[in-house]
Amino acid sequence: MSQNSISNPPERFLLIRTDRIGDTVLTLPAVTALRKKFPAAFIAFLAQPYTAPLIEQYEGIDLLLSYEPEGRHRGWKGVLKLSHQLRELNFDAAILF
Repeated sequence: MSQNSISNPPERFLLIRTDRIGDTVLTLPAVTALRKKFPAAFIAFLAQPYTAPLIEQYEGIDLLLSYEPEGRHRGWKGVLKLSHQLRELNFDAAILF
């Protein structure tokens, strides 16, 4: 077996980048690399709403999730709401950038 093979490769990825737009731009090549390594995987990206126009145009992302810390995800109730939403999507792996 190859050193690069995974016996049970993840099928559902969550990528998390909730800061500035420049940092988000620097993260996008990782999406390409992940898609190349796992072409059939489902890839979701959790980011701030102001980065949405950039992320929506990027090929390889199946779902864009909006993180709104000053809006609907404010406070512990908001974080709990987000965690329930993420749990329902049943991700195999999460990558925090």
